Amino acid sequence: MSDEKNILRAFARVYVDDPDAVLPLYEHITGRTDINRFGSGEMQLTNVGDFLLIQEGEFRYTSA
Repeated sequence: MSDEKNILRAFARVYVDDPDAVLPLYEHITGRTDINRFGSGEMQLTNVGDFLLIQEGEFRYTSA
């Protein structure tokens, strides 16, 4: 068995109501304009550099 790690990348998760409204800020912070969007139903995700913008919709983040 190998001791190699399989983690390729880590993201800072940011929960937002409207990713389009904050997108220019994260493009400026990261210096990146290549945006990846994906999701399903109410959950929409936008990747900008090392940030993952999570549009909450009906989903609400809660901590236990």
